[in-house]
Formats: sequence, structure tokens, C-alpha cells
Amino acid sequence: MAAARALAGAPSSDLTPPAEAEYTDDLPASGDLGDGWQATSVASPHLRRPSATIGLGDTFVAGLLLAESVP
Repeated sequence: MAAARALAGAPSSDLTPPAEAEYTDDLPASGDLGDGWQATSVASPHLRRPSATIGLGDTFVAGLLLAESVP
């Protein structure tokens, strides 16, 4: 969701990852942190020249929460 927003410069319903997106392969581990807390690490598409960056963090978290809620 965040990559689509970065590419379009605004929220977009086209969630196809952009062809120019790059992904990292050195993610921290996901898992239980204790006391009911959990860390989730995912490789997210990175664009070298996004059209906009406002709201990308919130959009990324929204997409993560949506993905985590789907059975």
C-alpha cells in the first residue's frame, strides 16, 4: 500500500508493486518480545524516487495490520 502511494503521490487502489521497487534481504527477526508484545518484520518495496512521502509510514502500518488480520 505504501509503495503504491509513493508511486502515485496519493492513495491508490492499484497495489501492484512497481517494477522499479527494490527489496532488502537483511531483515531483523520477527517474533515474540515478551509481555504480550510481538515484532513483525517484512520486506517492503523501496522506490528511489517516490512521487510523495507524506503518510507513507502510516500507510505501511495500515497495510501490515490489514495483512495480519486476514486469516
